[in-house]
Amino acid sequence: FFRRTLVPCACMAKQLSPNSPTPGVPTAPRVRSTPPDGAQRDPRDQHLYLHRQLEESAAIWRWRVPLEKISKEHCHSKEFAVGKYPWKLLCFERDVNGTAFLSFYLAVGDHEQQLRTGSANYTAREANFQLKAINVDPQKEEVKRCEHTFQYKEMDWGFNEFIKLDNLKSPDNGFIYDVDGVPCVLMEVTVK
Repeated sequence: FFRRTLVPCACMAKQLSPNSPTPGVPTAPRVRSTPPDGAQRDPRDQHLYLHRQLEESAAIWRWRVPLEKISKEHCHSKEFAVGKYPWKLLCFERDVNGTAFLSFYLAVGDHEQQLRTGSANYTAREANFQLKAINVDPQKEEVKRCEHTFQYKEMDWGFNEFIKLDNLKSPDNGFIYDVDGVPCVLMEVTVK
Protein backbone atom coordinates (compact mmCIF):
# COMPACT_ATOMS: atom_id res chain seq x y z
CA PHE A 1 0.00 0.00 0.00
CA PHE A 2 2.88 2.39 0.62
CA ARG A 3 6.64 2.41 0.47
CA ARG A 4 9.09 4.38 2.49
CA THR A 5 11.89 6.21 0.76
CA LEU A 6 14.18 9.01 1.88
CA VAL A 7 14.85 12.43 0.34
CA PRO A 8 18.07 14.51 0.38
CA CYS A 9 18.40 16.98 3.19
CA ALA A 10 19.10 20.67 3.05
CA CYS A 11 22.12 20.37 5.27
CA MET A 12 23.74 18.13 2.63
CA ALA A 13 22.78 20.57 -0.10
CA LYS A 14 24.46 23.43 1.79
CA GLN A 15 27.64 21.51 2.56
CA LEU A 16 28.26 20.21 -0.94
CA SER A 17 28.71 22.09 -4.15
CA PRO A 18 25.68 21.68 -6.42
CA ASN A 19 27.58 19.43 -8.83
CA SER A 20 29.29 17.11 -6.35
CA PRO A 21 27.52 13.87 -5.42
CA THR A 22 27.12 12.90 -1.78
CA PRO A 23 29.35 9.94 -0.99
CA GLY A 24 27.24 6.79 -0.67
CA VAL A 25 24.00 8.60 -1.65
CA PRO A 26 22.46 8.21 -5.13
CA THR A 27 22.48 11.41 -7.18
CA ALA A 28 19.17 13.23 -7.12
CA PRO A 29 17.82 16.22 -9.01
CA ARG A 30 18.49 19.42 -7.12
CA VAL A 31 15.55 21.03 -5.34
CA ARG A 32 14.95 24.45 -6.83
CA SER A 33 14.86 27.52 -4.66
CA THR A 34 13.42 29.44 -7.61
CA PRO A 35 10.20 28.10 -9.15
CA PRO A 36 10.37 26.75 -12.73
CA ASP A 37 8.64 29.86 -14.09
CA GLY A 38 11.60 31.93 -12.81
CA ALA A 39 9.40 34.25 -10.74
CA GLN A 40 10.89 35.48 -7.48
CA ARG A 41 8.68 34.81 -4.47
CA ASP A 42 8.92 35.44 -0.77
CA PRO A 43 10.44 32.21 0.62
CA ARG A 44 8.05 32.37 3.60
CA ASP A 45 5.12 31.89 1.20
CA GLN A 46 3.91 28.53 0.02
CA HIS A 47 4.47 27.80 -3.63
CA LEU A 48 2.65 25.25 -5.79
CA TYR A 49 3.82 24.36 -9.30
CA LEU A 50 3.32 21.73 -11.97
CA HIS A 51 6.34 19.43 -11.87
CA ARG A 52 5.39 17.12 -14.75
CA GLN A 53 2.33 16.53 -16.92
CA LEU A 54 2.13 12.75 -17.37
CA GLU A 55 -0.93 12.68 -19.64
CA GLU A 56 -4.13 14.69 -20.01
CA SER A 57 -5.65 13.30 -16.82
CA ALA A 58 -2.46 12.65 -14.81
CA ALA A 59 0.11 15.05 -13.42
CA ILE A 60 2.69 15.59 -10.69
CA TRP A 61 2.43 18.80 -8.65
CA ARG A 62 4.94 20.04 -6.07
CA TRP A 63 4.18 22.23 -3.07
CA ARG A 64 6.90 24.09 -1.16
CA VAL A 65 5.83 24.64 2.44
CA PRO A 66 7.90 26.71 4.91
CA LEU A 67 8.30 24.82 8.19
CA GLU A 68 6.75 27.73 10.08
CA LYS A 69 3.46 27.12 8.21
CA ILE A 70 3.17 23.55 9.52
CA SER A 71 1.04 23.80 12.65
CA LYS A 72 -2.24 22.52 14.04
CA GLU A 73 -3.97 25.04 11.78
CA HIS A 74 -4.84 23.57 8.39
CA CYS A 75 -2.50 24.72 5.64
CA HIS A 76 -4.06 24.56 2.14
CA SER A 77 -2.29 24.82 -1.20
CA LYS A 78 -3.72 26.88 -4.01
CA GLU A 79 -6.12 25.10 -6.31
CA PHE A 80 -4.69 23.12 -9.24
CA ALA A 81 -6.30 21.05 -12.00
CA VAL A 82 -5.66 17.51 -13.11
CA GLY A 83 -7.90 16.40 -15.94
CA LYS A 84 -11.23 18.18 -15.60
CA TYR A 85 -11.18 18.42 -11.79
CA PRO A 86 -9.77 21.05 -9.42
CA TRP A 87 -7.80 19.82 -6.37
CA LYS A 88 -5.96 21.21 -3.33
CA LEU A 89 -3.39 19.81 -0.93
CA LEU A 90 -3.84 20.04 2.82
CA CYS A 91 -1.35 19.49 5.63
CA PHE A 92 -1.27 20.11 9.36
CA GLU A 93 0.27 18.85 12.57
CA ARG A 94 -1.61 16.12 14.42
CA ASP A 95 -0.80 14.68 17.84
CA VAL A 96 -1.25 10.90 18.09
CA ASN A 97 -0.65 9.49 21.58
CA GLY A 98 1.96 12.16 22.36
CA THR A 99 3.77 11.89 19.00
CA ALA A 100 3.50 14.75 16.49
CA PHE A 101 2.83 13.76 12.89
CA LEU A 102 2.39 15.63 9.65
CA SER A 103 -1.08 14.85 8.26
CA PHE A 104 -1.19 15.15 4.46
CA TYR A 105 -4.31 14.99 2.24
CA LEU A 106 -5.58 15.48 -1.28
CA ALA A 107 -8.79 17.55 -1.25
CA VAL A 108 -11.49 18.52 -3.73
CA GLY A 109 -10.52 22.01 -4.93
CA ASP A 110 -14.00 23.39 -5.46
CA HIS A 111 -15.57 21.92 -2.31
CA GLU A 112 -17.17 25.23 -1.23
CA GLN A 113 -18.99 25.40 -4.57
CA GLN A 114 -19.93 21.72 -4.31
CA LEU A 115 -21.38 22.27 -0.83
CA ARG A 116 -23.45 25.22 -2.09
CA THR A 117 -24.89 23.21 -5.00
CA GLY A 118 -25.95 20.35 -2.73
CA SER A 119 -25.49 16.61 -2.78
CA ALA A 120 -27.98 16.04 -5.60
CA ASN A 121 -25.70 17.94 -8.01
CA TYR A 122 -22.37 16.63 -6.74
CA THR A 123 -20.25 14.65 -9.17
CA ALA A 124 -18.23 11.96 -7.42
CA ARG A 125 -14.63 11.83 -8.60
CA GLU A 126 -12.27 8.92 -8.43
CA ALA A 127 -8.56 9.45 -7.97
CA ASN A 128 -5.56 7.20 -7.77
CA PHE A 129 -2.95 9.33 -6.04
CA GLN A 130 0.44 9.28 -4.40
CA LEU A 131 1.62 11.71 -1.71
CA LYS A 132 5.34 12.22 -1.17
CA ALA A 133 7.75 14.17 1.04
CA ILE A 134 10.75 14.95 -1.19
CA ASN A 135 14.20 14.18 0.22
CA VAL A 136 17.71 14.90 -1.10
CA ASP A 137 18.16 11.12 -1.22
CA PRO A 138 15.36 9.59 -3.33
CA GLN A 139 15.78 6.34 -1.39
CA LYS A 140 14.66 8.15 1.77
CA GLU A 141 11.51 9.82 0.41
CA GLU A 142 8.30 9.21 2.34
CA VAL A 143 5.71 7.92 -0.16
CA LYS A 144 2.13 6.75 0.39
CA ARG A 145 -0.40 5.73 -2.25
CA CYS A 146 -4.17 5.67 -2.18
CA GLU A 147 -7.20 5.16 -4.38
CA HIS A 148 -10.39 6.92 -3.33
CA THR A 149 -13.76 8.04 -4.63
CA PHE A 150 -14.39 11.57 -3.37
CA GLN A 151 -18.04 11.87 -2.34
CA TYR A 152 -20.19 14.80 -1.25
CA LYS A 153 -19.40 14.22 2.45
CA GLU A 154 -15.77 13.10 1.89
CA MET A 155 -14.03 15.98 0.20
CA ASP A 156 -10.50 15.13 1.34
CA TRP A 157 -8.60 11.89 1.75
CA GLY A 158 -5.09 11.09 2.86
CA PHE A 159 -3.02 10.13 5.86
CA ASN A 160 -3.35 11.28 9.49
CA GLU A 161 0.13 9.92 10.25
CA PHE A 162 1.96 10.67 7.01
CA ILE A 163 5.38 11.20 8.63
CA LYS A 164 6.63 11.92 12.16
CA LEU A 165 7.36 15.63 12.48
CA ASP A 166 10.65 14.95 14.30
CA ASN A 167 11.81 12.95 11.28
CA LEU A 168 10.61 15.60 8.81
CA LYS A 169 12.10 18.56 10.71
CA SER A 170 15.51 17.08 11.57
CA PRO A 171 18.13 18.77 9.34
CA ASP A 172 20.13 15.52 9.24
CA ASN A 173 17.29 13.53 7.62
CA GLY A 174 17.29 15.34 4.26
CA PHE A 175 13.72 16.65 4.08
CA ILE A 176 14.52 20.29 4.85
CA TYR A 177 16.09 22.64 2.36
CA ASP A 178 16.93 26.28 2.58
CA VAL A 179 15.23 28.95 0.47
CA ASP A 180 16.92 32.29 1.15
CA GLY A 181 17.35 31.46 4.84
CA VAL A 182 13.86 29.99 5.28
CA PRO A 183 13.70 26.23 6.07
CA CYS A 184 11.13 24.53 3.83
CA VAL A 185 9.88 21.07 2.92
CA LEU A 186 8.82 20.02 -0.54
CA MET A 187 5.67 17.91 -0.80
CA GLU A 188 4.50 16.21 -3.98
CA VAL A 189 1.28 14.71 -5.29
CA THR A 190 0.77 12.51 -8.34
CA VAL A 191 -2.90 12.37 -9.35
CA LYS A 192 -4.37 10.04 -11.98
